Amino acid sequence: MNTAYVALGANIGEPAATVVSALAALAGLPESRVLRTSPLYRTAPVGLRNQPDFINAAAALETALGAEALLDALLDLEVRFGRHRRDRNGPRTLDLDLLLHNDSEIDLPRLTLPGCRRSPLSGSSACDSISGSALRHFFPASEVQP
Repeated sequence: MNTAYVALGANIGEPAATVVSALAALAGLPESRVLRTSPLYRTAPVGLRNQPDFINAAAALETALGAEALLDALLDLEVRFGRHRRDRNGPRTLDLDLLLHNDSEIDLPRLTLPGCRRSPLSGSSACDSISGSALRHFFPASEVQP
């Protein structure tokens, strides 16, 4: 099994409700189980500043899916929540970023891991050295009940 960390964010419609629903939907990903979730938190937009703040969360998953298969599942979930990719840093109904997949380092046009530079967790020079143990400290919430 693999351990993966996913960042969630939304700033269109009812972003808090969307992120909570998306956290629940992660439990339905194939061959995956949600281990922990963070509390919701608010961040200012990056890039295009003239848009609402984002409501964010993060989740730790246990999954049998490889990194690219998990990315595909996350992108499908975004579409189910009404995501249309237009502006790179523009408003969105739901954004799911794969931050880590085990200790994988991947640099493909469609997937870069660690993926923290695109997530709501970025903005710090420490982002380049982010690790699973560092992310575990981000999860003060209890284990998710099955």
